[in-house]
Amino acid sequence: MIRTYDIDQRFARNNSSTEAFDDFLDRVLDEFDALDVEADYLADLSTLSATWTVSVPAADNMVGMVSALTALRTALHAAQCATADWTTLDDIRAEAERPSDADNGHFATA
Repeated sequence: MIRTYDIDQRFARNNSSTEAFDDFLDRVLDEFDALDVEADYLADLSTLSATWTVSVPAADNMVGMVSALTALRTALHAAQCATADWTTLDDIRAEAERPSDADNGHFATA
């Protein structure tokens, strides 16, 4: 079964333009393609935030969330983005247990 997750993310400004941020997001999409993962995003360039939509094959919601977040982190790293404050597996488990969010596949990272 294919499961789709929306993952909200905010980025730190590094003194570059909003055009550079948009280019970065496109590089992340290229890395998703290299991983053979279906993904897209909506972004707010003024706040440096993005909502990633990531689709992965998974038998259940927990496996799907872990796979989607792993694919996103891998794509971010390949696009030269640090993820030092990344969400932990315990955070993912806690989110998965929240019925309102787990049912719609929404997971927010800060």
